Amino acid sequence: MSVGQYWAGDWHAALDRTAELLADTASVRMPLRAVWHTVTGRIQWARGGLADAQRHADLAIAAAGRRQDPQELGPALVFAARIACESNDPARAADLVRELLDLLDLLAGSILLPDVGFDLPLVMSRLGRRESSLDGVPASPWSDAARAFPKSVE
Repeated sequence: MSVGQYWAGDWHAALDRTAELLADTASVRMPLRAVWHTVTGRIQWARGGLADAQRHADLAIAAAGRRQDPQELGPALVFAARIACESNDPARAADLVRELLDLLDLLAGSILLPDVGFDLPLVMSRLGRRESSLDGVPASPWSDAARAFPKSVE
């Protein structure tokens, strides 16, 4: 239940649980490994551990890519892009956002998931991307926020 613990603000329990889950499944292609790495990375980043966050972002992309699961890959890509922005690496962030937008194009008709919508507006704004990048994404609270955010900070 690490994801629920993360969103509820019980970060200590979330880190303990994700560490346990990652250790228990180290040799297996396990669903949710990307999510567990993303949760761990988010907490590490919030606590000032940018290098640890970057490592977990990279591990999340690797785990999601191996499984080829867009519901895991999208959040991993956008979190890694946010960490790249925080690390002053806009070229890497732009590449990750481009890969994410390509993924969203492949999933035409799918709504923007909260785990993507959470970071996407901030990343798009930092990169100077405009809402037209999301033309193929159906309206939802998260896609509406992603479209509106860059305008609100101009």
